[in-house]
Amino acid sequence: MGYPLTDWNRINQSRKGSQFDLGCHPLTKLELDMLKDPLRFWAVVSQAVGFTLIVVLETWLGRAQAGYWQIRVLLVMLAIALVIAVLRRYQQRRAMQLAAKRRQLLQDEEADD
Repeated sequence: MGYPLTDWNRINQSRKGSQFDLGCHPLTKLELDMLKDPLRFWAVVSQAVGFTLIVVLETWLGRAQAGYWQIRVLLVMLAIALVIAVLRRYQQRRAMQLAAKRRQLLQDEEADD
């Protein structure tokens, strides 16, 4: 006797044989993109570590004493998010400039012909 076919089982069965199926846990396209994109990876990791640290601080120190350190952890999380956003913007601008240069070179080559 098997388990009833839940939504999760249907999703897994529909992915069988796809390029994302790694056997025990099929990776979604979003998860694969995150592994390919280091900025997204570090954004997720930093937020996960920060929120975990906030919860752990409250557990260890209690609500009254944890607030001081939780604010600092939150500020560090925000600073990291800001740095990642600036790096992402720099990456996008650089890619746009390279695309514009390539486009200009192609137009120049076409004009020469």
